[in-house]
Amino acid sequence: MGGPPIGPYPRLAAAVDEWDPRCVEVAGRVAGLVAERRPGIRVEHIGSSAVAGLPGKNIVDLGIDVAPDEVPMATEVLLGLGFQRQSGRYAFPPTRPLLLGSIVHDGATFRIHAHLMPRGHRLWGRDFDHHVGLRDALRADAALRDEYAALKRSVVAGGSTDSIRYSLAKTEWI
Repeated sequence: MGGPPIGPYPRLAAAVDEWDPRCVEVAGRVAGLVAERRPGIRVEHIGSSAVAGLPGKNIVDLGIDVAPDEVPMATEVLLGLGFQRQSGRYAFPPTRPLLLGSIVHDGATFRIHAHLMPRGHRLWGRDFDHHVGLRDALRADAALRDEYAALKRSVVAGGSTDSIRYSLAKTEWI
């Protein structure tokens, strides 16, 4: 049993699946793991998997609210849990890292994106509030949620199965 709780990140083509309520449980589990190691760090479940009924990739996106000088410490906490640094051409910078991982929950493997969002940073300082605000707006407005769901389905139906292209295709609407 001695390994870290977070496993490697499986890379899959972008696909829109129906919302899986287990994503909420996974987000809570990971937030609890972070809190055990570093109490006081605010971890919020953001993205499509945080909105009941919203289809998507069912990736558990977590927004982690930290001061800019806390980014290295929070990164180390996540690496200690088993998360891996994002790499490649489109990787987020070290000042606003995205760490990747997965966890087995209720018989399924769930992919996780842990976004460290430095509050007040000159470039990234509003990311956390923006993502939480979008989540809350989608939760509160069924018509808005349905419009976003239709857009996501049309992106994939149009042949966009690359995760980067899928994300970029949604950006203007967001």
